[in-house]
Amino acid sequence: MQEEAKARDDILAHELRTPLTPIIVSSTILQDLLRSHEEDDIEQKLERNICRGSEALAHRLEELLDLARYSRGTFKLKLQTTNLKQLIEDSVYRFQPSLYHNRQSSVLEMPDQLPLTQVDPSRLEQVLINLLSNANKFNPPESRIATRASLEANE
Repeated sequence: MQEEAKARDDILAHELRTPLTPIIVSSTILQDLLRSHEEDDIEQKLERNICRGSEALAHRLEELLDLARYSRGTFKLKLQTTNLKQLIEDSVYRFQPSLYHNRQSSVLEMPDQLPLTQVDPSRLEQVLINLLSNANKFNPPESRIATRASLEANE
């Protein structure tokens, strides 16, 4: 029964990801082509809508698959020693294009050193991207998005 559910979820994931991939890739290429325009014209606004919508759909798909895994009891964290500072920096850097398109800036505030920690890096990155996405979505254009990490008593 659980194997059938997993197979069904895998087929559903494949069927949904397959048409979504060229939309995301095409949107990224279009984004690069439209960067040469100086003003925020209708093409740039449409491209932003396509990009945000396809990225949101990809995130929702992954969340639905995680929920299905969780309900089947097959959701597992893949813990590994992780450089938190690097993971946070990389996540914020990857999100920069979304902030750029909303004329938002970002600031990253954290100590020079954070301890190596046992985490599931892909899940932690997913949490960070979700937080950045919400900050991007719910803050006005030209606002500043701050990402902060702190160290207290070596934790």
